[in-house]
Amino acid sequence: MDFVVNLNKPSNISSHRAANEVRKILGAKKAGHAGTLDPLAEGVLLVCINEATKISRFLSGLDKEYKAVICLGQKTDTYDSEGKILRTGDISGVGLADIEDVVRGFIGEINQIPPMFSAIKSSGKPLYKLARRGIVIERRPRKVRISDIEILDFRKPLLVLGIRCSKGTYIRSLADDIGESLGTGAHMCGLVRTRVGKFDLKDSVSIDRELIRCNGIPMDKALAGMEEIVLDDRTSSRLRNGQVVYFSSLNVLNFKSIANIDKSGFFRLKDGSGELFAIGTISDGWIKIARNLLTKPKAIF
Repeated sequence: MDFVVNLNKPSNISSHRAANEVRKILGAKKAGHAGTLDPLAEGVLLVCINEATKISRFLSGLDKEYKAVICLGQKTDTYDSEGKILRTGDISGVGLADIEDVVRGFIGEINQIPPMFSAIKSSGKPLYKLARRGIVIERRPRKVRISDIEILDFRKPLLVLGIRCSKGTYIRSLADDIGESLGTGAHMCGLVRTRVGKFDLKDSVSIDRELIRCNGIPMDKALAGMEEIVLDDRTSSRLRNGQVVYFSSLNVLNFKSIANIDKSGFFRLKDGSGELFAIGTISDGWIKIARNLLTKPKAIF
């Protein structure tokens, strides 16, 4: 039972608790999630079961899609509806053209300041713990990429947006920034993550009997968006046992595609039988194991 579950996380539950519920229902030894969703949010949460927890960090890096509901006219300290209202603004003069103009300015690579109420750590302490004590510290802007923002609906004071973005994007911060740009203030009052990479909400399962019947997604299929290199058994055994191999000397079986592989990223390493045994990377021409996925190395023959 080493697989990934495309879970439809309900609102009002933390990602950690959701993953733990999945673990208990499936009777798994361990579970972890890839890409945290706020308790207020719902939608796609990738839960990695048992050995699949080894690939969670690679799934966390996938692009995301959201449906966000933003309430104009109220700025809160948490940037969402669970926070304290700090300021109200007049939205009577705000029209669709104003919103279109503002959201257009957030498309592309932007610098985003994470909210104080977040799990980001400062001197080893999560920011949200400082925020609960009324402490606000300076946060460094982070580069994120917003590929597209679509206005799905606008009925004052509620604005509904469809958002495609990179990992690390805080939709709460985007909502607050939109409010600041409009001069009205705003906060997020609803959020659904509709997609993570190729994992779609329509294919997700809920925490109930539907989950019990779930067979899960094998690790290789979950990483299907990552390029692969298929090696002969001797070369794969050398790598499994900790030896290093020069990239140009690799004896690969899928030689037609290796010339075009992105040497700056991660890729799946498979042996001659097609078994996924590691996630690899290339550094200074040498292939290195970024993450072993098999518990028992195979002997070199």
